[in-house]
Amino acid sequence: MIYLIDDKKLRQKDFGWSEEKLAQYDSKITPLYNIKDVSSVGEQLYNTGNIILYHESFLDFTEDKGNALKQRDKLLERADSDKGLSVVIFSGSQSTRHLDENKATIPVAILYQNLQILIRQNNGEGNLKYLLFGKNPEIEEKLNKRLNEANREIEKDPVEISGANLFIRPVSKYIQNAIKGAKEGKIFNDVSDKKLSEKLDEWLTDTEYDNIFIPLCFGETLSDFNGLRLATHIRCTPTANQTKRLFIYSFVGMEYLFQNEYFNILKTQGVYLIDYSKKAIGNAARIDSTLMNKKELPLEIKKLKLEPPKNYRDQHSIANEWAIHQWATTLRCDEVDELEKLFKNVRSNLYFKYLRTANPIFNSEKISSEKLKIKYENEPKVLLVDDESEKGWFEIFAYLLGDVNDIHIDYLGEGFRSLSTEEVINRSLRKINAEDIDVVILDFRLNMNDFASLNAEDVSSIRLIKEIKKENPGIQIIIFSATSSAENLKALQEAGADGFIRKDVSSDTSKKIEGLLERLEQSLKKARWLKNTYRKFSVIASNCKSLDTSLGETVQNNLTISFELLKQSFFNEKYFNYAYLQLYICIEEFLRLDDIFEVGEKCYLNRNIKVHENLSRKTWKSVLKYHPPYYQRSSYYSYEENEVSQRYITTDFKMSCVLIFLFNQENSNYFGWPEIRDTRNKKAAHPESDSVTQDEVNEIVAFMEEILNPLNFQEPLKSGLNDDIDPTSLTQLQEKFI
Repeated sequence: MIYLIDDKKLRQKDFGWSEEKLAQYDSKITPLYNIKDVSSVGEQLYNTGNIILYHESFLDFTEDKGNALKQRDKLLERADSDKGLSVVIFSGSQSTRHLDENKATIPVAILYQNLQILIRQNNGEGNLKYLLFGKNPEIEEKLNKRLNEANREIEKDPVEISGANLFIRPVSKYIQNAIKGAKEGKIFNDVSDKKLSEKLDEWLTDTEYDNIFIPLCFGETLSDFNGLRLATHIRCTPTANQTKRLFIYSFVGMEYLFQNEYFNILKTQGVYLIDYSKKAIGNAARIDSTLMNKKELPLEIKKLKLEPPKNYRDQHSIANEWAIHQWATTLRCDEVDELEKLFKNVRSNLYFKYLRTANPIFNSEKISSEKLKIKYENEPKVLLVDDESEKGWFEIFAYLLGDVNDIHIDYLGEGFRSLSTEEVINRSLRKINAEDIDVVILDFRLNMNDFASLNAEDVSSIRLIKEIKKENPGIQIIIFSATSSAENLKALQEAGADGFIRKDVSSDTSKKIEGLLERLEQSLKKARWLKNTYRKFSVIASNCKSLDTSLGETVQNNLTISFELLKQSFFNEKYFNYAYLQLYICIEEFLRLDDIFEVGEKCYLNRNIKVHENLSRKTWKSVLKYHPPYYQRSSYYSYEENEVSQRYITTDFKMSCVLIFLFNQENSNYFGWPEIRDTRNKKAAHPESDSVTQDEVNEIVAFMEEILNPLNFQEPLKSGLNDDIDPTSLTQLQEKFI
């Protein structure tokens, strides 16, 4: 039986191995996704004849990491004592294949590429060769035979070449005494990116060469054709020899190389594939060719078209690390100690070196701290929620917001991968509420469950956005992620995300930073106002609901609509008008309550204060006198009994009664009511004229907080028309709010 121990179903699917496809071969292969699955197999896991395929970082970012490491060590120990048990460790960071009897290491892409071939073979000796080398495992024997033949046929005398030459060779089975006077560089079996980078530093830092000769095959696996990879390393390593002529000497023809991921290095300037002989080496070095200019290098390197390593630690780590490098370099904060480990990796990992060379950052693209300043008021608070925040993102935001702009910045994310989605959400909400956060910068995937989820709605960030917006929709959420899926972006938008900045491998880092700064400045401005406005809306809705359930529902609906319109006002001021009208409707609905104002042939305030009475068809007796506008003074009502010709009872009259009797004012010119009324009539109701301003919205909201709360009502000191005032009526009204 083959046991596939890998905790990432999404990765398997990316390589064409869905659960449905694995089920087709369930008699020969069993996938195990967690410690519970492994334990359920028990001792059968170690049976002779089994093949165990074990992902190197199985459960690395979970609370079961320790148990997973013990399991791997036990497998390797059993394989040492039982040669019939085969163990293969596969990884996205592995670049070469290695086979040692019944144990092997292999790149993740090669494993899933050849897994079907392995399954179709009969169990028995030699099966691992099919996993490592595909349909033709005999290729290694064939290449080894051709190498031996090529070495036997090599010329005796060294070739003489003018200039400085570096001849790189393996430690065994190599061309001896190849170039007279050349510097020799020896390559051992460790051909990891880190080791090759160390060797290039050793060979190429202090000495400048005219020609560099590289063997096509070296390392434990000849068919990896590591010479192409080494040539790519040289071209992507900034030394004095970066653009020198490279000659790859080979005992096989081009037809063997087409499928190699580094084949395109042969299409770039100054890289040549030559025959495996001293004569070919001499003839190649005498070719008169112009050296490539360093300015041409980025375009040449882009010809390689390298794909990101699948499963570099996990699916989005490589995009994160590359983005962190580019951002830190552009922001000039790349010397921070916390980023040292990441920068060392970017300098040695070949894919990162390729990206750096193809997308160089010039001094002219680096942004000075003076240009990173953003405008804000008060003391805003920003929270970064990212499972990889401690790998460098927090350092970048701490510099950008804290150091440069003196804005409070904190982060969450450490340990997220071992938490459930609910725990991630609860921990984030507690932090947001405890610190009264204004802006949340949020990654898309926050824990390991998100990588297995096929439905965007189940992803932790989507669920967290919805919960944050329930708490206070004024809190601004900027998605900061490498995702580019249209489905994900749509789900984020529908959940309530306020903006999106993509961290990716684009060379336009400075523009992304400028975009983030612009978004942050706008978000801080929006959060400062919208958060406070939403809190006031909640108080207003609660007061109205306590007074009358139906009124509470109506006001809540209007406040919700108004809030959505206020959000749009940051993009178009006309939405202030529409929002203002919705707020004014809340006032009108309040005044329609019989407990507040009763309309009829006799009009009563608070059911017992008669304020208006019909005398005839055209004449009314009123307890209030109207004062028309005069110069820049708005119209208003004062407490004065009089007769008036009036067709209908206006909102202005109703509210004036409330202000004069229930707030004991001499006239209605209280708490800005005349200006609020005029703003509604002259601006909000007529969008073609001046637009309502944010300050005017603040005024009507403050008015509603004060006036629509009967707990603020006072016992009336003024008399109405003839009827006696019943003080208990006011008390009964106020008790509804207790």
